[in-house]
Amino acid sequence: MRHSFVFALVLLVFWVVPCCSKAGREQTVSATETYKPRDLIETQYGEKENEFGFEDYDGEYLGALFFTVGTDGDVYIYDGVKGNIKLYANNGTFVKTIKAVPWQVGVLFPQDMTLTPNGDIYILCEIPDPEHRYELFLTGPGSDTVKSVPIAVPWSFCRDETGYRVYSAAELVSDQHGDIYLKDNLKWKSLKLVAKGKPMSASAQSSSLQEGVVTWSGRVLSYVPRRSKTDSERKLMLLDETGGLVKDMSDLRGHPLGTDSSGNVYLGSLESVENAPFVRMAKYSPDGSLLAVVNFPRSRRLTMTYGKGSRIVGIDGSIYEMIGARESVKVRKWEHVR
Repeated sequence: MRHSFVFALVLLVFWVVPCCSKAGREQTVSATETYKPRDLIETQYGEKENEFGFEDYDGEYLGALFFTVGTDGDVYIYDGVKGNIKLYANNGTFVKTIKAVPWQVGVLFPQDMTLTPNGDIYILCEIPDPEHRYELFLTGPGSDTVKSVPIAVPWSFCRDETGYRVYSAAELVSDQHGDIYLKDNLKWKSLKLVAKGKPMSASAQSSSLQEGVVTWSGRVLSYVPRRSKTDSERKLMLLDETGGLVKDMSDLRGHPLGTDSSGNVYLGSLESVENAPFVRMAKYSPDGSLLAVVNFPRSRRLTMTYGKGSRIVGIDGSIYEMIGARESVKVRKWEHVR
């Protein structure tokens, strides 16, 4: 349990720490575009349907564990205590809860979810099985049941060079065709699990392993990060759907976060000015031109975060950040205004 928390902090520290201060909301630096923040959702903890559970599990706090955003801007948040998904409309209004798999200590650990264009929700879970460590489930806003989807994940997936299994190293990714991929955040490889809404056979899944990660736009981000400050090797390539090179972005600073529907690339990095750390999110066009920079002051969040972290990029290029504080769960939306 603690391994997952440590991995999320170390590998994706710039992406899992939220902005909390009012002053931080105004710290936006723009190249050619401007982003403006607004509070979209704020929900208390409690027993009501629209309220989140909150639990101290061995010194680590469970609550809103991960979230995702639909093509229409609707927000889906997984409640790690109540074991359901809360759906909010794109204006922040609570709509309903969606049946999901519950967090079961020592049995089932939900890690991430993603959406298809038709509204299907796929949930990734880890299980304490050394050979078959992942399970995939399917649900949706109109579904009263949760279905198990068969998957075949190679033993080496999300393991380090010594063979040690790293918790929370996996992430679910979907594209505009309804394909679902399992992403290895350690090696930056991906495995196709579902093709156009239909689960693939075990052999087809195993043979689909590829370098890089497919994004919503269909383009592939191939990334080789520096493993240390002295490591000079770093590669970031934007490829088309056939594997052809679109742009070599290796000279751009930051960890790749994904692309929007226009193929713009978003990179995140941890920066510091006068000993004040902050998270820098930069947006680049497919040809490598800087479009916008948004700075988020760095601070610690209270609840654990899995999946894609505390901040994700929407299909339209909006930035969403989820803040799990002691008083409530908040989602802030940074909208492109120019």
